[in-house]
Formats: sequence, structure tokens, C-alpha cells
Amino acid sequence: MTQQPLRARYTALEQDRNIWLQRAHKSALLTIPSVQLLDGMTAENLPQTFSSLGARGVNNLGARLSMTLFPTEQPFVRLTISQSDMEALLGLDAEQGAEGGLVSEIEENLLRIEEEVASAADHGGWRPVIAEMFRLLIVSGNALLYDGPRGPMLVDMRRYVVRRSPEGVVEEVVLRQAISKTNAEEVLGAELTEEQLASSSDATISMQGGPERHVDLYTGAVLRPDGKYDYWQEIAGVVVEGTERSFKQGDCPLIPLRWAPVYGEHWGRGFVEDLEGDLLALHAISRALTEAAVVMSKVVWTTRPGSATKPKALAGAQNGAIITGDPDDVSCISANKGNDLAQAQLMKADLIASLSKAMLLNSGIQRQAERVTAAEIRAVSMELEDTLGGVYASLATNVQRPITEYLLNKLQREGKVTKLPKEVRPAVVGGLDAITRNHRAVRIQQFLAAAQQSLPPESIMQHLRVDNVLNDLATSLSLSSVQYLKTPEEIQAEMQAAQEQQAFQTLAPEAMKQMGAQPPPPA
Repeated sequence: MTQQPLRARYTALEQDRNIWLQRAHKSALLTIPSVQLLDGMTAENLPQTFSSLGARGVNNLGARLSMTLFPTEQPFVRLTISQSDMEALLGLDAEQGAEGGLVSEIEENLLRIEEEVASAADHGGWRPVIAEMFRLLIVSGNALLYDGPRGPMLVDMRRYVVRRSPEGVVEEVVLRQAISKTNAEEVLGAELTEEQLASSSDATISMQGGPERHVDLYTGAVLRPDGKYDYWQEIAGVVVEGTERSFKQGDCPLIPLRWAPVYGEHWGRGFVEDLEGDLLALHAISRALTEAAVVMSKVVWTTRPGSATKPKALAGAQNGAIITGDPDDVSCISANKGNDLAQAQLMKADLIASLSKAMLLNSGIQRQAERVTAAEIRAVSMELEDTLGGVYASLATNVQRPITEYLLNKLQREGKVTKLPKEVRPAVVGGLDAITRNHRAVRIQQFLAAAQQSLPPESIMQHLRVDNVLNDLATSLSLSSVQYLKTPEEIQAEMQAAQEQQAFQTLAPEAMKQMGAQPPPPA
């Protein structure tokens, strides 16, 4: 592998990254400052915010996107086969495959794989990472998911660089991590050279023990002309032994994501950047109102010079005490800024209403419950589509698809699911038409209801393939048909047992009569 050292590539791409990092940090200051820090910053030197509306909006919008794009109660990836590919896969037309139950069996197997992908996200530590990922994407517009030896982790813009083609294809991505020298070999699973261990980290991110006790681990992936990625790790410019690998697209453990892609740019823009004007105005007005309220809440009394009311007696008087003086000699200093602050308060209310609408803070569609129904998910999805416009639809392609494809490829690579033929194409579950699979079940129910209203029951049963209908209903509702439906052998055995029982009930009385009519045997 004759590639330029990752450290040099990181340094070369860092300059372009820093411009976007400054923009992302500015957006973070208006919402949640700790989401996107600058190099060298810690939580101790973050500025004071004067409005929590931006933070509540980011958290609310992130939770809704996580619920709709990665629902917990059903698979969020769908494996589909076109009719022509289905016929090529089965070697016969779709009607014959449906008649033999092969199509339903294939659908059942695909459903199991979809459930395995959802289970991998639930039990593989992806859920909390995805939830935090949406907050980072909303604020900064960029995030990196890295599936390392210890599970998935989220990386902000300070620790990685990326280069994309004008069409948005990732051509190069480099991650920099400062790892402790004491357990570096254990984490990497490889023995390091003296040169590697002697190096020190030059990262400006805060770390315990200082940079001299850490080394910079660079993890990179570079796109080859054949469409695959060369992947390896380096310390001090030397490749870590055993880390050189090759991945196809959709299988690389480095997954850079963007909120809103910009044509020709390597980085994306966040949602908060679109609301920057309102958030800046709200921050300024909230700060002014807060400081004015502090000033106006201060009570200062004045006395007329030479009056009988003594300031010392007034200041030392207890509650309810009686002192000598003239009430007209005492007055309280007032700022008299109520009218001015009222105008600022009205503008603040308008800004809060505008931002609340943009961030869906006034929505009452979703109940405050641990689990929500599919209808609620569809309603929230529609609201997101209306509020975010085409951005929500692009998230299914730019965020949801790379994650689901990686999880699916990982399961196939580990042998946990069957390797899919080329005819099977994963389709992400996103948008209004595919939030759940049960839209197909609704169509089946509508078909049966229309048939029941148009034809007599005996005619329907004569033409209907009941087993296929039940299999498709179970699959559309993400249920296992094996668990709920009887096999043809079980149905045949039950029919044969019923026939035998009926024959016994029919012949038994006649047999008893014949036995009673026979003469008794001779003594």
C-alpha cells in the first residue's frame, strides 16, 4: 500500500475543515455549546447562554428524527426484490412462485434479516450513539460514526477530516485519536514499535495525563479506482501491524455523515445555521432583558438633604419599627424603563413563536410515552416533512442509508445473516410512504373488504389463496408467519384426523347394531 502517511493527509485537509468548524461552533454557542467545541476548549471555558430555547429545540428535533428514521418497535430497513429479479431468482414467473408459496417464503426470510439489523442496532450500542448523532448533525451539520474495537462511537469535527467528490462520494476520511500509551497495544491488539511508543500526541483536545502520555492514532480510508476503500491505522507515520484491510462501499467502519450536503463542498451545513438570525436576536434580547431585570430589581432609597429622616436610622430600622421622619423626605430610585422593555418583550415573544414552530416545540402529536404507535410515527414524519422540507427526505439517503447498509454488511460478514444475492436491494424505511411495513397490510385488508362487498363468500374462498394472504399479512406487520401460522403438513394432518374422527362417529353406531343383532355364542 503506497499511500501518503495519514498524519500528512490529516494536516493537509485540516485547514479546509477549520473554516467549517468555526461555523459549527458558532451555531453551538446559540444552542448547546458543549455539542461542538473548538480545539483546546473544555466545558469550563464555555460562554454563558441567556436562552434555553435553542437547546430545547435541538433536543426535541433530534428525538423526533431518531424516532422516525430509526424506530425501536419495527425494522427500519426493508429488503426488496423487483418482480423481474424475483422471476430470475426463482426461475419461474411470479404467479407460479406465489402459487407455490415461494414468494411468501422469501418475504419471510427477508423479514428475519430486517429484524436482525434492528436487533443489532438495539443491542450493539448504536441507539445512544444515533441519538447524540442527530444533535450533532442539527447543530454542526457533520458527524463521523466509527465502529471501533470497543463498539460504535461518535466523533465531532475536531477529530476527523474528510474529502468528497463534487457528487458527494467520500474519497478520503482520516480520524485522529489520542490513546493512552499504557493500553495502546491492548486496544489495537498489536505490538507497537519503540518509535511509535516514543511519539507523543499533538492533539489540542483536553486529555488526562497530558500529551506526553498519549500517542496519536490515525485511522484512514481512501477510495480506490475500483470503488473499494483501503483502510489502515498509523502511529508516528508507521502502519500498525494487522490493520491493513480493504472494504467495499457501505462496509467501511468509518461513516462520515452530513445534514445538508452542499454541491462541491466536503462538509455539510447544519439546521441551526438556517435559524442563525432568529437565534442571534433572541440571544441578544434575552441577555438585555436579563441584565435589565437584575438592575431594576435592585432597591435603592434616597433621602432629602437636611431632612428630619436620617439615612442611618432608616437603614437600621427593623421590619415594623417606628422612626422619626417625614415620608416625603424618602424616595426610591426607579429606572422607568418599563415601556422600553415591553417592546423588547414583545419582540422576544415573536422570536420564540417563530423558533418554536421551526423546531416543532409546539407540536402535540406525540404522546409523552415510552412507546408510540405507528400512526403517531407517521404523523410526526409528516410534520417533519412539512417543517424541514426536502432535508428530511435527504436524511434518509445521507444518514439512514449508510448506517443501515453498514449494519447489514457487518452482519453478513460475521455470518449472522445469510449473504444476500445481488437481486436483493436494501431500501431504507424513510419518508411518508414507508415509515412502517403495515401499509401493505392495509392494502390487503382493503382488497378483502372490497371483495367481500362485491362477491358472495363461497366465490371468494373459491378463488382466494388463503395461505398466501395470511403470510403476506404477517410479513407486512413484521410478524413471523412460522410462529403464528400452521404449515401445510400440519393442516393436512389435522384434516386427516378430522376425517377419521367423523368416519368413526358415523360407523360406530352401525357397528354396535350389528354386534347386538348377532346370536350369542354357544355355551
